[in-house]
Amino acid sequence: MSLMTLLELGWFGVIVVLAFLTLHGHITALLALIAFLGALGIHYFTNKGDPFIVNLAPLGAGFRMFVAEFVLILSLLTGNLLLAILAGTFIPFEYFMEG
Repeated sequence: MSLMTLLELGWFGVIVVLAFLTLHGHITALLALIAFLGALGIHYFTNKGDPFIVNLAPLGAGFRMFVAEFVLILSLLTGNLLLAILAGTFIPFEYFMEG
């Protein structure tokens, strides 16, 4: 496992833990639906290959990107700017690091 892969997984872990700790109890079903649809749309438009292929293998790059997009939208909807910055900077990093 390369250093960049470890960095990506660590950064992803921080985003997920912070999202759970800071967004827990502040999310309604409507916010989650909006974030899910928004993340699905972002994932569709930023897919490097065929946009109709959504590979969400557990802990794969597509899954990490989708979760980061979901957390980004949720954090923006709830006003958590620190989490939005962490997730927002992770997305281009992950996009350009994966082959």
